[in-house]
Formats: sequence, C-alpha cells, structure tokens
Amino acid sequence: MHTRQAHSKKMPIAKVIPDRVAIGRRIRQIRGFDRTQAEFARILGIGQTQLSRYELGQSELTLTVLTRLTLQSGKSLDWIILGEAPEQKYSVIAQT
Repeated sequence: MHTRQAHSKKMPIAKVIPDRVAIGRRIRQIRGFDRTQAEFARILGIGQTQLSRYELGQSELTLTVLTRLTLQSGKSLDWIILGEAPEQKYSVIAQT
C-alpha cells in the first residue's frame, strides 16, 4: 500500500515596511499645534526627547506608545502606521 504525505509549500511572508518619517508627521498631527512636545510626551508616558525622535522618524514606535496614540487620538493603528483607513488596500512586499 502506497501512502502520500502532504507536502505544503511555504509561502513567502509579506512584509509591510512602514515609513517612519510619515509616521512622525502623523504623530505631529495627532499632537496638534496647541500642545508642546513635553506636554504630549507626558500624556504618552515617554520623555520629550523620545517623542521628538518619533516625530522626526529617528526611532521606531513601541507597541505601548502605538496603543496610547490610538487611545489619545481615536485614530486606527492602520492610519498611524500606514496613513490609510482600515478598509484601504495595503501595499506589501513579498520577502523571499
């Protein structure tokens, strides 16, 4: 009796590459013009220098800060990270 084993092909993992400078611009938009970096940093539970790095695109956001930004702004993670509404299609790059 001959049996067949199922062979699964590995699919390449799609990777979304966020634009840190664009994310920084959206953080700046969330902060608004009526709050200082120091005030907004306190709200997010981070230092003013770290907020500046995020706004300039020099540091990657942590999940904790992303969560606090969504709660503070009412914006979706999709909008903060990709600048898109959740229903919009994502551009992905296949990783080989």
